[in-house]
Amino acid sequence: MKKLFALLVVLALAVSLFAACNSNEDTTTTTASETTTTPASESQTTPVETDTDTASEPDSQSEPAGPAQEVTIRTTYGAGELYAEQIELYELEHENVKIEQVDVDTTKLISMVAAGTAPDLLRIYAVQALPFYVTRGLAGDYVDDYVYGGTLEYTNPDDFLPVIGNYRYDLATNTQGTGKLYGLVKDFSNDVAIFAWKKHLDDAGIKYDPKTPFTWQQLGEYAKQLTTKNGNETTHFGLSAYDGNVIDHMRLMVWVTQLGGSAYAADFSAPKWDSDEVVGFLNWAIDLIKAGAISSPLHQPPGNSYLAPFLEEQFSMILCGYWYTGSIRSAEATKDRVNDIVFLPTPQQEGKDRMSFTTAACGGVALRASKNPEETVKFMDYFFSGPPATDRAKGGWGIPMYQSFLDLMPKETDFDKQCLEVVYDEMNYMNNTFKVNPFIGFDTIQALIAKYIAPVWEDQSTIADAVASINGELEPLIKEGMEIAGANN
Repeated sequence: MKKLFALLVVLALAVSLFAACNSNEDTTTTTASETTTTPASESQTTPVETDTDTASEPDSQSEPAGPAQEVTIRTTYGAGELYAEQIELYELEHENVKIEQVDVDTTKLISMVAAGTAPDLLRIYAVQALPFYVTRGLAGDYVDDYVYGGTLEYTNPDDFLPVIGNYRYDLATNTQGTGKLYGLVKDFSNDVAIFAWKKHLDDAGIKYDPKTPFTWQQLGEYAKQLTTKNGNETTHFGLSAYDGNVIDHMRLMVWVTQLGGSAYAADFSAPKWDSDEVVGFLNWAIDLIKAGAISSPLHQPPGNSYLAPFLEEQFSMILCGYWYTGSIRSAEATKDRVNDIVFLPTPQQEGKDRMSFTTAACGGVALRASKNPEETVKFMDYFFSGPPATDRAKGGWGIPMYQSFLDLMPKETDFDKQCLEVVYDEMNYMNNTFKVNPFIGFDTIQALIAKYIAPVWEDQSTIADAVASINGELEPLIKEGMEIAGANN
């Protein structure tokens, strides 16, 4: 009971992961990175009919078999990704199974965990959240047994792309990327790549090559060059990050990992936010924010949207992954102009080995306490590997987790072909998992960034003071997380 109470306290520190994953900006964009909004296909699996004429007569000496017990699988996947048609088809094929979609925020999740009624299948971004869920004992490693047991209809481990490593975790060494499999990938993207309007780059005399990444320093210079202002007001932004503030925990991790650094000690037992790599990222980003060259809470874009204005050419460049091609293809402003946009690879550190990443790897984990583990994994098999997965691949809202599904991705236009060339090239450099601290909730760190970094760009604090404060708050949280995970034993 004491351990459960401690777990609930730590969970309460996190801002809701699930609510954040399903927020909308407007009707022309997806809900979040790697979120699928393509219509359900009519070619999905139909119920199998039984030939009752050839069925054998029951033994008169035995009791007739009763109906299978009804099972309810509850998932945090919402209607924007798991369609009613997909649920209906699955339930027709599995008459004893009902799929229930639940809306879960942190408070509700805590009460459900305490009551033993938490969902069976959780939608997560594995890069950011899997270590936390595993070390808290919430995710179930029984997924591994079913996936490699050879009994699932669609899941093919021999066809997995390396991105599946984000759903593996070795508790003995606290290492993501090895060990048991806790879930499956829905789709992923090279989330720190760049979309840019060709004419904007050409008019500014900026040379670009989809096979040669910009350095981060070049990207900052080009953002300033492409920005236009009226006095202190930015009228056109050179750059935007799709989700708002460029100072995001995952982009910071991209920067420091490319440099071979970390924001934490090697065993994650202490924060190192005062490291040269972390401070270097903050200096780069805050310089752009103060200059008004990147949209931010300090310099708000039109309508306070950090994503849609790119489609109207109000941003020259946007940091975003392949999944955004779905918006570009479908939005009224761009669907007939897709070839005016170029997709460019993840920026790199000058003089360092090339490294690219998915910062999410959207998918799902099965809850360890599920009362129906087998049925939960069977539904995961259908949703992540069956007809819904092939439909998603054809829609181009993300990269599938299977090598054989890559051929299903859109390639009708020059834009599609050019994007795929970048994706295939990037995949040679993104077979990595982040060394995310497993003892802290991802959103807890995001909250600390918002609390201590914003005063810096408002000239009310300094980077040195901010990172010292973040270190100070993280230290007890890490110790508490290690105690709950039993990492101090």
